[in-house]
Amino acid sequence: MDIDTPRAHRIGSLLFCPTCGTLLDLPGEDDLNVKCEQCGHLEPASSYENHEVVTRSRPDAFPSILQLKRTTQTKEHLDANVKTKTAETCPKCGHKEALSQERQVFSFEILGVASTNDRLLYSCGAPTKEALYFWSASTQSADMDGALTIELLHYSSNGQ
Repeated sequence: MDIDTPRAHRIGSLLFCPTCGTLLDLPGEDDLNVKCEQCGHLEPASSYENHEVVTRSRPDAFPSILQLKRTTQTKEHLDANVKTKTAETCPKCGHKEALSQERQVFSFEILGVASTNDRLLYSCGAPTKEALYFWSASTQSADMDGALTIELLHYSSNGQ
């Protein structure tokens, strides 16, 4: 290469053609020169050698998939005994108010693979002594197209 021939402009690890400013390709293993695709300038492959590039980024710039899962699946559980008034209708007496409480249920399926799901346990909110009727709604995705199955389980304190 002649001393008067301009050399590529370097920004970080990238080389740009000194004639037209086009980003130059990386040289192949056996290439002596890199040819600019715009203007035909020949840049020696040695221009890419012996150049150290230091890159810095914040620790949270590239979070891992596990970190993302951990943060999106974090769930705050307050007091497990807190009951919330809801507008659910009691299936036994028809009262329009119930008390709900969230519970986590574990089940074991084929091949011993455990699964968990959240289950809401309801109790009838009727202000009578017969309000000892309990039921729960468990929501689980049942099929491949995302349809939701609701399983109703009925409990009664007086055996009915």
